[in-house]
Amino acid sequence: MAKKKINKKPVKKVKSIKKVKPRKKALKLNTKGSKITFSTSAISIRQPISASILKIREEKVMDLKRKKEKLFIRYTFHIESLEVDEKNILKEISFEYKGVKIIPKSLKDSISSQSYSVIGTHIVPVGSNHPILLKDYTSIKRKEIITYLSSQLRKDYIKGMRDVINKELLSENKKIEKLPWKY
Repeated sequence: MAKKKINKKPVKKVKSIKKVKPRKKALKLNTKGSKITFSTSAISIRQPISASILKIREEKVMDLKRKKEKLFIRYTFHIESLEVDEKNILKEISFEYKGVKIIPKSLKDSISSQSYSVIGTHIVPVGSNHPILLKDYTSIKRKEIITYLSSQLRKDYIKGMRDVINKELLSENKKIEKLPWKY
């Protein structure tokens, strides 16, 4: 017998992705002693089609809350005068501690700007070895004197001056200087 030649063509393998679903067991319900059984063919669980699933994008809603603007007071030192000895070295500093009410734009219509100042004097202690006390007063800069004052004055003293300014600028009682009658 002659053997027949079989032409074997290479078969292309098709990659198929099949999702294998595990078989579900029959459900059994116990109600008052009787058993009810359902087969898996009777119960069908519907899977959503991928085309029917809608993706919901969450849009971030910007919270447009504005910060509550508050008025505040800016404190500054102003040098009024200097007293020097015969060698032009500082002995006494007269200053003005000034507070200015800073009003935000949203409150400018209802509140007027004000300022208040407290006058003070600092006498340089004898025997101090601070660098500005060894220089001639003409070579000292204003900023150097202010830093010297802020370092040498007690914190309670500065706090007391701030309290006086706060009472004047942020008081609930208004001080009326323009009186309705004339003298």
